[in-house]
Amino acid sequence: MPGVDVSYYQGDIDWKLVADSGIEFAMIRVGYRGYGSGKLVEDAKFHKNMQGAIAAGLDVGVYFFTQAVNEAEAKAEAEYVMKQLQGYNLQMPIACDVEDIDDGVGRMDNLSVSQRSRNAAVFCQTIKDAGYDAMIYCNMYYEAYKLDLELLSVFPIWYADYNRYPQTPYHFAVWQYTSSGRVDGIDGNVDLNIQMIAR
Repeated sequence: MPGVDVSYYQGDIDWKLVADSGIEFAMIRVGYRGYGSGKLVEDAKFHKNMQGAIAAGLDVGVYFFTQAVNEAEAKAEAEYVMKQLQGYNLQMPIACDVEDIDDGVGRMDNLSVSQRSRNAAVFCQTIKDAGYDAMIYCNMYYEAYKLDLELLSVFPIWYADYNRYPQTPYHFAVWQYTSSGRVDGIDGNVDLNIQMIAR
């Protein structure tokens, strides 16, 4: 199933055109923790994107950019996300985005593999305990060097890899295969994804 993931960086989106182009789901950024300040911040286009995607008939899920440095912060992030979701029904998971800061220093940069993995596990388990589906967004570098996949094995992976074919030896549920996709209704580049569905 083809999908996009978006944040305020994509600006104003014509979701009807997105749906008419064949896109079936959207992963929408609900917010992030500041990599310097540590503050929890709602994505400026979150509600507009959710309302537009739902009105256009797309399946929706959300993701949150984590900068939690311990389990307590990870749990607080998950609770923050669920608070923002009041009034919305999701068909896709809530994803914990554990990627690095581009061209900057993040609060999570020096965490051990164990601590980073425990944080992701607490975020996802808090989400799961509340009745939502949870997922972890990462790339193969994180799989190999920064996460304990055995600890996290109960949560599906949203895998980022912009090669022609996925390089990971591990199972994944959604593949983000490019960051330079083009879709009617969205100005400029957008991430494109494929959800793997058993038939």
